[in-house]
Amino acid sequence: MAGKLSVRLTGDLDISVDSATCAGGFVSVGTGFKLGITDFTRCADTEISQNLYDVDASLAPVPLPYPPNLEGRLLYLQIVRGGPLAVEVTFAAQGPTVIPLKGLLVIEPSNLDYITGITINSGQGTIEWAVTGTEA
Repeated sequence: MAGKLSVRLTGDLDISVDSATCAGGFVSVGTGFKLGITDFTRCADTEISQNLYDVDASLAPVPLPYPPNLEGRLLYLQIVRGGPLAVEVTFAAQGPTVIPLKGLLVIEPSNLDYITGITINSGQGTIEWAVTGTEA
């Protein structure tokens, strides 16, 4: 790939008092957060992404088509339809970690580690996902 990729994550997480209460009687408070990523992750050599990717791990785990030479520095995965899913993210140093997911997942590993693979261990749904990083 010619040149570097520029990677941005933008948005807001707003938690505010509403006239309605959430399930269970929880009333939120007024707090806001700006979403972003570290400078270490903002430049990447390569990426892999898929929109509207159907997965069915009801009978067996489904590995996502992750290149073996990609050292992932940022993972974005969102369930578009269906779910929940058990998402296994494998890190070079830490090893595999299973995350129960019903919506959005964003992971930015430490500078000392990187993502080496992603597998959907259980569940069915349609996802969109992307990983950016460097080629080994």
